[in-house]
Amino acid sequence: MSKKITFPYHPQYPSVADLRKKAKSRIPKFAFDYLEGGCNEGLNLARNENDFDNIYLKPNYLKAVECPVLVVLVDVPAFGLRYKEIKSGLSIPPKMSINNILQAFARPLWGIKTLQHGIPSFATLKPYMEKGMDMSQLGQFMNKTFTGKVDIEKVSAIRDLWKGPLVLKGIATDEDMQAAIQIGADGVIVSNHGGRQIDAGESSINSLIKLANNPLYKSKLKIMLDGGIRSGVDLARAHAVGSEFNFMGRPFMYGVGALGNEGGDHTINMFKTHLYQIMQQLTIEKVTQFPDRLLKP
Repeated sequence: MSKKITFPYHPQYPSVADLRKKAKSRIPKFAFDYLEGGCNEGLNLARNENDFDNIYLKPNYLKAVECPVLVVLVDVPAFGLRYKEIKSGLSIPPKMSINNILQAFARPLWGIKTLQHGIPSFATLKPYMEKGMDMSQLGQFMNKTFTGKVDIEKVSAIRDLWKGPLVLKGIATDEDMQAAIQIGADGVIVSNHGGRQIDAGESSINSLIKLANNPLYKSKLKIMLDGGIRSGVDLARAHAVGSEFNFMGRPFMYGVGALGNEGGDHTINMFKTHLYQIMQQLTIEKVTQFPDRLLKP
């Protein structure tokens, strides 16, 4: 990749860490704690990010609007115990406490925007919610919709009804992969829900490394990753160890928290620039070539 390609993004925020810092100064503490928090002490959340540092790549300087796919979430059998959210007074159903109100006053711009545009809501859930639903009813809806064990029988029933490609998100073990193959899934997303569910779990990237190296799984399923990616270098590392596609949540929310409506575009352009730069350094043209640059111990 000899051609230099860049994408426009704000030069003051060239990394996710910069967006995180700006978002923290711009939105109320309770909102940031919801975004930032992991389960319990946040150990698994930290592992999601830190374990990328154990993956090394080698350069080669001598060488020049439909929904076709259904993704079923199997990583949230119940809400995790999230200490930051508890301390900030977040709850289901949501309610504004004195503490939350004071936090909102500490971020006046956020408060003004909220007054202008209304309380933030789950836009993806609106089509399934009754109009005029109050906070109490919202809590009941969330508990009913997102709580409950997802087993092979339930997912098999969805597979029977859905004739298009089916992807399971929340895969972490060999047993999960074997079940996905048994059900007839087309792909899996290796994920621990951003470390928000169980603090004793393995990082998503380490789970991916083990699963993506199994030839049987690779021949039967598209294997993707969610969790811990914070830079274009992390994207490169994920591809190098076997991910075919990668998902991110927090980086985009940091971007929106920091820059508002421009935050999403800023974040994607930032990651594109990171990724193209590392591809130039490794002298490769396609992301499928990253495994050839994996430096194995």
